[in-house]
Amino acid sequence: MLALKAGMPPLFLPLACIVAGLLLGLFNGLLVTRLAILPLIATLGTFFAYSGLALALTGGAPQPGVPQWLLPWGRGTVGGIPLPFVSAALPAFVLAGIVLVFTAGGRWIYAMGFNERSARLVGIPVDRTRLLLYGLSGMLAGVAGLVSLAWFGSGRPNIGQNLELESLTAAMLGGIAIFGGRGGVGGVLAAVVLLVTLKTGLLQLNVNTVWQVGIVGALLIFVLLADRLSQRWR
Repeated sequence: MLALKAGMPPLFLPLACIVAGLLLGLFNGLLVTRLAILPLIATLGTFFAYSGLALALTGGAPQPGVPQWLLPWGRGTVGGIPLPFVSAALPAFVLAGIVLVFTAGGRWIYAMGFNERSARLVGIPVDRTRLLLYGLSGMLAGVAGLVSLAWFGSGRPNIGQNLELESLTAAMLGGIAIFGGRGGVGGVLAAVVLLVTLKTGLLQLNVNTVWQVGIVGALLIFVLLADRLSQRWR
């Protein structure tokens, strides 16, 4: 939105969101692959850095002026289902599922997560693949930013607060192993739908948003305990 105010043509707004996310994701990947910083530390550090930069550049104020032609996409529905989910989120899940199951690159990703040293020994380009994955992750975050613009009609520097907790919970609940090597996008999609349904039900029951965050956190702890117990049983 700041670029738009600086004179960028409105038609370039979707591309700007995607490219910005891609570049920030690649920077995260460079921190992990080139500087050997632990992924959790690197991404947590840049999370606060990016969030702080957004607040500093905007003064914490929403940035209005989203083009009117973008709003119907962000607020539209198809059969009661949000249009951004049908046109952006669902295709991303399907494409990721196809790559993981039916391509050599997908098997590389599982091998890297299961045993990185063995993956390197058999010739898998671990660092390049990981850098690509961080870039793709950032690009999808850029798409999410575009959805927020089209939904709210303004750029909000604090958008996405507490979503890092929900995304981690969805991944774990969907069967992703926290140490890698196991899981799939089908389970994560089901977990996302479950979490959204849970939050919607809590809103309809007028449950305070603070309690909603606590419930999601408790669910995450439960999933981690269940995963640890299943490992011991196996």
